[in-house]
Amino acid sequence: MSNILPARTHLPSPQRSDPPLAEPAQPTQEGSVWAFSARFVARQYYLALLLSCMCGCSNATSTALQQRDEGDGVNCTSGNTGSGSVITLRHDFGLVRPGEVLRHTFKVSNSSESVWTLKEIKTTCSCTITTASSETIAPGGSTSFNARFRMPGSSGDRTYSMTVLFAEPSAPTVEIIGVAIVRDRLVCTPSEVSFASLEPGNKASTQFEVFNYDDLDWKALKLEADASWITANASMITQIDSNVADGEPHARQAWRVSVGCNTSGLKPGRYKARLSVSPAKRPSQPGRTVTVQARVVSPVSAVPDRLFFGKVVVGRTATAKIALHFAQGSTPSSPDSVRITHTLGSSLEYEWLRDTDSFWLLGAHLTPSAHSRILEGSIVLSFADGKLPDLTIPVSAMVQAGDSL
Repeated sequence: MSNILPARTHLPSPQRSDPPLAEPAQPTQEGSVWAFSARFVARQYYLALLLSCMCGCSNATSTALQQRDEGDGVNCTSGNTGSGSVITLRHDFGLVRPGEVLRHTFKVSNSSESVWTLKEIKTTCSCTITTASSETIAPGGSTSFNARFRMPGSSGDRTYSMTVLFAEPSAPTVEIIGVAIVRDRLVCTPSEVSFASLEPGNKASTQFEVFNYDDLDWKALKLEADASWITANASMITQIDSNVADGEPHARQAWRVSVGCNTSGLKPGRYKARLSVSPAKRPSQPGRTVTVQARVVSPVSAVPDRLFFGKVVVGRTATAKIALHFAQGSTPSSPDSVRITHTLGSSLEYEWLRDTDSFWLLGAHLTPSAHSRILEGSIVLSFADGKLPDLTIPVSAMVQAGDSL
């Protein structure tokens, strides 16, 4: 079948190993103390940098690292190379796999009339390392910097940079930059979807995109959810729009997955499930897991969710209010259809202060008759129509003797 999204960049297979580095050239100032110091500093730096890379990259994918050698292609310097100038060498590796090791050779030419002596190579990440074929660059000569980049174990757009410094004040600063688009064979965007504030019995849907970075087209996707309240189906995107192509311009194909959530039978609370996405009829191809979260709320809720009267003196009345919010279409016909019971006996009285639309206000009056220090109980609201669940509201107060306040 033809590509739905044109394969603008194809992933090459692993190529040959890196060519051996050239033997370092001998410095022109053989008897100079300065030349000896520069060589010593540079060699010590290479050793430290190599050890740093070996340690710093230990968390990257290492079980099946590929090595991509971009050959002997070089980026050469040009333009002004005077004192204080900055030369930028940039290489775009294109589309690569997570965990892949990339290499490229950058050439720096000395167009001045003085020798340049390598002083230091600074990197922004321990996953990069650069070695030079020579510690000095004679006037009219050049040297190669062999850069090595280890890609992370996850998808993303990556940029790595290194700075080459020379000892001579008249020498330029060289910035070496490597960029890459790191992608797994299958990418889900976003990798997590959620449904917020759904009532029991409600249905909702959302979408995410799946991008094919494999070496061949897929005929269909395989979707498997580990929860019965999730449904999912996928359709191929046949027309590229800016929302789909933005950030994923190198994909072979794009798919849109519709995720449905049915809260029938679910009680109020938070739910989490997983949706597995993989190419159909390709069991050897690993897929991805999209996390699906849902929050089921009761069609009736109390704000605040408890009645707290604070400090109350025996024989004195304290008042507290609580608001009831009803979901659309769930408001009772009248307060008379709501049955209220509580566990506080004659100490508690209540009244409806407002019952309009979906917002009702209940007032409660507490008059403790005995000094019990902490008074606790509950109010239960039962709705006659049977469509709403019973609502239990905790009640508490700190009771003090008559002369305490």
